[in-house]
Formats: sequence, C-alpha cells, structure tokens
Amino acid sequence: MESTYNQYTPCKEIFQGVCDEIGKYYEQKGFKYSPSRPKLVLKKDDFVTEIAFFSSRNNTPGQYVHLEIIPSLSNKSAKSEANSKGVLSQYPDLFYHPSDEIPPKMTINEIFGGVIYNTESWITESVIRDFHACNVYGLDEEKFLKIIAFVDHKILAKFDEIIKKYEST
Repeated sequence: MESTYNQYTPCKEIFQGVCDEIGKYYEQKGFKYSPSRPKLVLKKDDFVTEIAFFSSRNNTPGQYVHLEIIPSLSNKSAKSEANSKGVLSQYPDLFYHPSDEIPPKMTINEIFGGVIYNTESWITESVIRDFHACNVYGLDEEKFLKIIAFVDHKILAKFDEIIKKYEST
C-alpha cells in the first residue's frame, strides 16, 4: 500500500482511501463493501457480519486521520422483542475481556502493537481492552496489515466462535 497523498490532502480523502483498500481486501473473501457509508457486510445463512468504519471531526490535516472499526454479528432467528435486530455480538462487548490481574488495571492493546496500562483509582476490576481505532495518516503496508490482522483475529475469529456455539445449541 503506497500513499499517494501529502500534508494538504483532505482527511476525508485519506480515510476513504484506507476504507477502500480494506474493502478491496475483504471483497476477495466474500464480503460486500459499501464505500458510500464505509462498511463490510457478509451474509451467510441467517448470519450477518457487519464491520463499519467511522472517522472523527477532530482529524488534523497532515497529522491525524481517525479510523474506528465497529463490528456487529446478528442472526435472523435471534430476533426478539428485546433484540429487534437479532444481535449476537457487537462493540463494545467484543473488545473487553476480564483479567485477574492485581491490583486492578485496564490493559489497552492498540491495533499497531502499543500497550497502555491504566491503573487509576476508579478501576475496580482488571480488564483487557482491544482498542478498535487508530491513526491512518501516513499508513504504510506494515500498519495496513496490522489493521487486517486486527479484523481477522479480534473480530472475525471471535464471530466464527460465536457462530459455532450458536449453531450447536
């Protein structure tokens, strides 16, 4: 992935370009990509996997372009009065995992590999959080592949587990 923009390129163009590249990658895996409201959708049997991409009004030309990844998994047969869309899993539950670390802390794993530890007094239980957003300004192939790995391992692999459990019940 080679960047064809500079510090004067509008953040919206950079965001759209990154989403389009992610879309091209996942179309090869059977997803439908919608560029107008950037998202990936995969329908298989009664299951619908949707991964939407959002940005921010706080983007800074030449420095920061926000990419936020918001997934959801639904199933027609899971629809009910309380769950009108049949959602089986979605943000934020997918990205929070309990931990038994003492003293309590929040461990935040960033998409590009950084780790942040938060031990503020308001944290009463340890949790690991997979942070689902990143700065895509200056994105290179290595970082692009980390975004793909995040989607594959932190979203799609977990959705596959949920589908298998749901189908076995």
